[in-house]
This record gives sequence, C-alpha cells and structure tokens, in this order.
Amino acid sequence: MNIVLEYENIPLFGRFTRTSWAMHMRLDQPPAGRSARYTVNRDQVRALYSGGIDHRRLSSRWGVVVLNRVSADRFRGRFQVAVTQQQFSVLGGWSSGPLLIAWGEFETSRDDAYARRRAVAFDDRWNRPASRPTTRTTGAPAGSPIAASPL
Repeated sequence: MNIVLEYENIPLFGRFTRTSWAMHMRLDQPPAGRSARYTVNRDQVRALYSGGIDHRRLSSRWGVVVLNRVSADRFRGRFQVAVTQQQFSVLGGWSSGPLLIAWGEFETSRDDAYARRRAVAFDDRWNRPASRPTTRTTGAPAGSPIAASPL
C-alpha cells in the first residue's frame, strides 16, 4: 500500500516564501478489518521538505503507523517515525543531520491510479541528482492529502 501526503502553501511574497512537503509511506496490504498497526523499518517512510532556501530529505529508521478504515474507501491514520535527515546547502550539496521524530495524523481516500502516479512523482523527486534540491515540480492542489493504493 502506498500513501502519499503532500502540502504546498500559496507563496504571497515570491518563491522564497514557498513551503512544500511530501511524505511517501510504503506499507503492507490495507487493513482487512477496522484497523491495522504497521511497524516501520528503514526507508519505508520518506519525506521531502522545501522552504525558501532550506531543503531537506528525511528517511525512516523505525516507527509505527496505525491505519483505521473509516469506510470502504476512506482511511484515517497516525504515524510516529524516527527519521534521519539530509540538508541541502548551495556550497556543500547534501549533508547528514540529526535523528528526528516525525509524527502526525492524516485522512485519505483510496484512489489506486492517482496514488501510483503521485508515488512515482515522489520517487522521481527523491532520486534527483544530489547537486539539485528536491523542489516541487508537479502537483496536486495546495493542502490536499493524496490517496492510498495497494502495492
């Protein structure tokens, strides 16, 4: 199951006030019943953050995701994940940072084709050459959570 969450603000004062982030979770199959608890390991959750000249990549080391089925095609979830980060600087490229804890809640709907497209777009941004920051190039509407799909 792929879950991709994205957010982008409306930059009022130009590109240096733009903030965007995206998170991609690769989990097992959707819950068969009302809920499921997923143990997260290395690289199962990845995130990209870009705010002005600050660009970061985050990758999971361990954690947990809990997913509850709200209806046949809607899910509500929570996550708490330990992530390592890399920060981009113009002169130094990507460098490692400290271990952080990322947590949050989300609600998403099931749309297999859309979620697969967003997961591929996320992976393209994640795998860009290290000399370029991972700024957003394609998009969903600002502030919209993106759908989930099975692997």
